[in-house]
Amino acid sequence: MSTKIIVTSHGELAKYTVKTLELILGDLDNVDYLCLGENEGLESYKKRLEDKILDDNNYIILADIIGGTPSNAAYILKQHFNNVEVIVSFNLPLIISLLQGIAASEDNAIESAVDCGREMIKTL
Repeated sequence: MSTKIIVTSHGELAKYTVKTLELILGDLDNVDYLCLGENEGLESYKKRLEDKILDDNNYIILADIIGGTPSNAAYILKQHFNNVEVIVSFNLPLIISLLQGIAASEDNAIESAVDCGREMIKTL
């Protein structure tokens, strides 16, 4: 069983986050995205997200902001599926660390990635 990441967001942030990751890391077979449409509601978005997790893989859903439709949909699915984890608020270092942890089969990949994402936020 493999672990897949789904980046979710309002607008096209998720799409361009994944495209940027591919510029840095190359093809990412285990990363997908789902963008919330301008007039889309929670039920429609949740259904589209659920359609992406209907297999035996493990999933880590990354959502842009807490309390928004993408994070709410992800949280609802986490309550119904044992193979779903959710991280809210992401940045590129967090996702890169997560991918490295998954590739190395680290048990604490999620916690390490969240720590990395926090650590990489700086004022200059």
